[in-house]
Order: sequence, then structure tokens, then C-alpha cells
Amino acid sequence: MSLGFQFCTGLSSYRAEGYAGSLFHTAKHLALGTAEVQSFFIIHPNRQVCCGEVHFHIDGATAISRMYAPFGSFLFNNRLAPEVISDFIDYCEHELKKNGVEKLVLVHAPNQYYAEQYALLHPLLFKKEFYLLDAEVSSLLHVERGNFSEALHEWEQRKLRQARVAGLQAICVPGEELQGLYDFLKGCRRQKGYELSMSYGEVEQLYLHFPEAIHLFAVYDKSRIAAAALCVVVNPEVLYAFYYDHHRDYDRVSPVVLLMEFIYRWCAEKKFRYLDLGTSTTAEGMVNFPLLAFKLHLGAVPSPKYIFQKVLK
Repeated sequence: MSLGFQFCTGLSSYRAEGYAGSLFHTAKHLALGTAEVQSFFIIHPNRQVCCGEVHFHIDGATAISRMYAPFGSFLFNNRLAPEVISDFIDYCEHELKKNGVEKLVLVHAPNQYYAEQYALLHPLLFKKEFYLLDAEVSSLLHVERGNFSEALHEWEQRKLRQARVAGLQAICVPGEELQGLYDFLKGCRRQKGYELSMSYGEVEQLYLHFPEAIHLFAVYDKSRIAAAALCVVVNPEVLYAFYYDHHRDYDRVSPVVLLMEFIYRWCAEKKFRYLDLGTSTTAEGMVNFPLLAFKLHLGAVPSPKYIFQKVLK
């Protein structure tokens, strides 16, 4: 125990309090993968609520904080004393090492998701001899800041006007059309020489388990899809644009700008704070500068997304 708080492993039936969780920290999402899961929790001794958590998938002698999700590092109540967080990290290390783990990998969310927590967590990790394994650039649209078009680069404003003049219309797409939308996005990626990171079967399982968290959007040219997006509700503050693209026949009008305007307005209606446009990384792990520039031209703000690693001694 640390300052009276209890640390435990396994599953927790206690309600989380004082921090925004994520879809990727839920037991239901953790169960989607095939790898062994080890979960750790901080429990308040008097109120019997969960004040912090982290989950690892075990891959041989490596424990990675989520193998089947974009991130999954430590989450905790901002009011916890730093000593409690420090002791909790030590506890997790000790328990994992006791079970044969030799290396820890922590995959963090974009910094903006949990800015206050990460401001404390990152220095603690460095002091405990974690090192920075990789860093990516995420791009977040701040929905609460106001009108989408006000932050647009002049070129993207032009594309938005062109899409409207061309009569393109953005809409919400019902979940029953998931496969058609997935196939459209898959085709768009293949036009550019890429593949989607998840198969349709994996995406379908995600939708079947979390229908309330998956939202589909599209831009239509009469009856033809010009652009589409598959988005995931990470938590009540963040909508993550997981896949989005447009058909190359519409390069001239860049319908993704119209698509993002529609999704941005949808986020504002639903009271989301951020629309996460994802990272801009090539298959080789380099920065995709044209893609990053496009996201920044949409008015997005860059936010680092770190991966930490530690070899247990």
C-alpha cells in the first residue's frame, strides 16, 4: 500500500473516479485480443473506487500496454499524490517481473488527451529508467474552439467551396452499411499502394462489440461515394477518425475537407472536445509530411504520441 491506497491485479469491479478513461481500457475491449492480459489498479481504501489503472498484453517476455489498440498506458486520478503514482509504477514492474516479464513497452495516447496526467507521468518514467522508444505526431482538431472553416488554410477553404459548388453532400451512414464503407476505404488505400491495418472481420468484431462507439460518415456525389470515414469514440471527450479517405476521381475537389467539416459539426453537437485525425507516419516509420501538412491545414494542432520502453533488471 502507498499512503493507504491499495494496489491490485486481475479484474476490478470498482467504478473509476476522477479521470477520463478510454474504450481501450475497458475489460470488453481487452478481451478482443488473443494474448494474455495482466491488469493493475489503484483502489481508494475508504471510498472503494478505482483511482488508476494500466493493462498489459503479454507477448513472450514482453509486456506491452495494448497490442490491439492505438494506446493503453497508465491512467489515474489527477488528485493522486505523485508518490502514489510512483509506487504504482514500481508495483506493476515488480509483479510483471515476478511473472517472467523482461521488457515493458508503454504506448501512450496523444499528449493532449491526458495533458495533466502525462506532465507528471513522463518525468516519473524517465526517473525510473524508461527511455523513449518512438515518437509520432498526432493531429487534433479542438472542437470547442469554434467554427471549423475559420481555422482552415486558404487552399482548403477553396477546396471546401469547390465541393459545395459540385453539389457534394456529407451524411451520417448507418452501421448496416459498414462493409460497403470499409470496402470503399480499402479500395481508396489500394489506389495509393497501401492496405488498411485491420481486416473487415476485425472491424466488424469491433462494431459488434461496441456499436455505440463506431460512427460512419460519407460524402456523396449523388448516389456515388466520394469520401468516407470510420470513427471511434475513445471517451466522452474524443472522437478518433480511425480511417478516412477519398476516391482519386475526386482529387480535384478534395472531398475529405467537406467530410471533416461535417464530422467536426457532429462532434460539436455531441459535446466532444477533440476530433483526433490520427498520426502521420509512413509504413517505414517516417513522418508523412504531405499528410501532416494537410491535417494542419485543416486547423489541427500537433500533439506528440510517445512509446516508452524499459528493460527490467
